[in-house]
Amino acid sequence: MVKTNFCGVYRNLTYDLVDKNGQTVNQTYQITESFSNFSSTIPGDSVPSPKTFTVLAGYYATDIQLVGFTGGLCLASNDHDSMTQKFSVTIGGRSFPLTTVVTINRGNSSGTAEVDAVITTP
Repeated sequence: MVKTNFCGVYRNLTYDLVDKNGQTVNQTYQITESFSNFSSTIPGDSVPSPKTFTVLAGYYATDIQLVGFTGGLCLASNDHDSMTQKFSVTIGGRSFPLTTVVTINRGNSSGTAEVDAVITTP
């Protein structure tokens, strides 16, 4: 369960860590997400803080992108935000910046509730 008494939008994302040859990395690692280029029309909204998660060997990294309110409030017809998400991984005591970049747009745009995640790997 994400939240109770929540009114908003969310999307669950799942990632597989692969090496430069496209092979799944099958060992425990820590992944850190960070955000930049934040923009919002939502009162009280702010750029998410960087967070680090441990992903066990054989499992996928999961992420939930959500925006909204608890306690009876809902997003207005043009409440939305956007940001760029980047990652770094620590594995075997070494840190690696990942090339995957996610552009996130979430909220209520002219009455359409959505969370879009455009993934690029430059």
